[in-house]
Amino acid sequence: MIYSHLVISNASSNNNRLLHQNQPNTILSFMLPLKEGIKNEGQTIATDNIESGRKSVNFYFQPISNSGRTSQYPTINVKSVSQLDPLHAKNYLVSQYNPTIGLIRENIYNDRYWLWSDNVLATKVLRNYNYSISENIDKSIKYYKSNYNIDMLSAYAVLVDQISKSSFRPSHNKNLVNSIWYTNYDGRNHDLSCGDYADIAFLKSIYLYKINNIDSSKSCYNKGLSMFDGVGFKDKAFYADGNLYSTYKIALWKLASKETGFGETYEPTNIMGRLQNPTTGGIYTHYDTYLSLHGQTNVETTSLVTMAYLP
Repeated sequence: MIYSHLVISNASSNNNRLLHQNQPNTILSFMLPLKEGIKNEGQTIATDNIESGRKSVNFYFQPISNSGRTSQYPTINVKSVSQLDPLHAKNYLVSQYNPTIGLIRENIYNDRYWLWSDNVLATKVLRNYNYSISENIDKSIKYYKSNYNIDMLSAYAVLVDQISKSSFRPSHNKNLVNSIWYTNYDGRNHDLSCGDYADIAFLKSIYLYKINNIDSSKSCYNKGLSMFDGVGFKDKAFYADGNLYSTYKIALWKLASKETGFGETYEPTNIMGRLQNPTTGGIYTHYDTYLSLHGQTNVETTSLVTMAYLP
């Protein structure tokens, strides 16, 4: 696989052959695999048109030689690029709320109501935005826990201040009653490996950090980071999903970085605006090597991405 640097800079500049390292107004830079058949460094690699009207930018690809050095060649001029709109994302969550059930559904195409992780994540995101809905969701979750004698056992527990309910074993989806579901990490008696799954790596890193096991926390964090290829996380699930990247793993990287201070994620997180539906505000679950959208928007992914951008 041949890689290049994709550099996004403000399009207002008159110089269309700018060196990345000399550009103070660079918005985004990350590694991107070149398509097969690209022979010359100056050859156009792809075309795109990102419609948001919020920021005019230029795309430049800087092919990387075996020595790791880059050379500048303008290849794509893109009219605009989106920035993630957290408020729009929160409105998406509110739009999926069913007041009769007191929970948020998975998405507009799937009328399932996941107690966790969807609703426990959404209620935290909405706490300071729509307190009434957040409180109603909390009450509904407590109702089902009490009346059906269930409890949360999840890798996501650490994100909602329920550290004692954390588990990193294989997960199982369970249908509680009618359209009410939940996912518990209560499979085999051993944890999933931080070296196999980026989401487990970052969630467990946060958990270990919170219980003051700093060395193990950093080990998990680094194992997760080692699966990042410049575009997304290429872990076991990447191949199982048909060579598609999972959006929420970028969000978990950002959350783990914020919690532990082990690293920065400013570069890849800037692609989130590409993955947000401009009409609904929801975040798409998957994308490919060329940042094309795949899957659907859903509450879990949107909640995690929004949570990653909370101050």
